[in-house]
Amino acid sequence: MADGRVVALSESPKTEVAWYESNLRDAADGRAVARLLMMSRLLKASSPLWA
Repeated sequence: MADGRVVALSESPKTEVAWYESNLRDAADGRAVARLLMMSRLLKASSPLWA
């Protein structure tokens, strides 16, 4: 069984940032098997580097 959530959102004039947490659990007993904490940063179109 897998689940996840957005932990935090942030932005600047040139970027947008999102932190995600994902969990993988054993289907039989619900015990945690793996956890992932990931940060994703995207450039906005306002950046002169975005061409």
